[in-house]
Amino acid sequence: MTTYIGIDVAKDTLSVAVPKLNAGWKLAEYANSPDGIRALLGQLPDQAHCVLEATGSYSVLVTYMLTQAGVTISVINPKQSHHFAKMHLSVTKTDPQDAILLSEYGKVVQPPVYQLSNDSLLLLRQKRTLLRQYQKQRVALLNVFESFAPLPLKDDTVQQSLQQMIAHFQAAIAQLKAEINQVCQADFADQYKRLRSIKGISHVIATALIETTARAAPKRLS
Repeated sequence: MTTYIGIDVAKDTLSVAVPKLNAGWKLAEYANSPDGIRALLGQLPDQAHCVLEATGSYSVLVTYMLTQAGVTISVINPKQSHHFAKMHLSVTKTDPQDAILLSEYGKVVQPPVYQLSNDSLLLLRQKRTLLRQYQKQRVALLNVFESFAPLPLKDDTVQQSLQQMIAHFQAAIAQLKAEINQVCQADFADQYKRLRSIKGISHVIATALIETTARAAPKRLS
């Protein structure tokens, strides 16, 4: 018999609600860390189906480790659980209560099983996220550099520091683009080739589409 387990994910902790056989809940808290998640895995009952909300980077580790361990999970949009809470007139907002709510949501709704992105796609997303951040930093530094241009007196040390940092980000951006291209060519070659054959689809658009839609042959991290 499937046991729906609610996991409320925070930056540092995981609040877990496991329904008891008769009534009530077994509540526990684990660190949102490899050791904490391994401890959680050791306490999960047979035929566990874990339900958690997508909470950005905070939920990535637990999602990855549970899936790699063969645990059935569902990752839902927070709007779904909030709507469910309103329907059941639940207004209490604590981590344990949220975990209980997610367990109840799983039992009632029986959400679809989450399929984890393969390792290549996880790596590609990290590289593209970092690329976007580097590009924002470079633009911000260029804006500062240009804002100093009209000044009658410029600080040589400031000018040199800005130029060095701009050059640093330019080099880092170029390196990341090369790495992204390498991942696409190695693990998403067919998708990348087909996308690039379409008029108007640039390298940037192609890799963005791969990030959001592609599936490559799954590989395990060693």
